[in-house]
Amino acid sequence: MAEARRTVYRLGMTEDERKEAIQQHVAVCLGERDHAEDGLVKIKAGWTFHEANGDEPMRDVTEQRAGRFRNVIERMDSIIAAYRRWND
Repeated sequence: MAEARRTVYRLGMTEDERKEAIQQHVAVCLGERDHAEDGLVKIKAGWTFHEANGDEPMRDVTEQRAGRFRNVIERMDSIIAAYRRWND
C-alpha cells in the first residue's frame, strides 16, 4: 500500500515509471471505490450504522454513511477517469 502512494510527478521519472505510478494510484482508487460500494450494498441489505460521542446515547448515522459512500464513489470515479484520460 505504501508503494502506491509515491508521487506521480517526480522529476526525472521515465515514461514507464510514470505509467506504473498511475496504475498504482488507480488501483488504490478502485479499492476505495469498492469499499464504499460494499458499504452501500450492506445498507441496502438492511445494515445500519450507529455512533456515539463520549457519554451521549447511540444515534443512527446510516444516512450520513450512505451519503459519504456515494461521495467517495463519485470522487473515485472522477479521479480514475482523469488518470485514464491523462495516461492515454
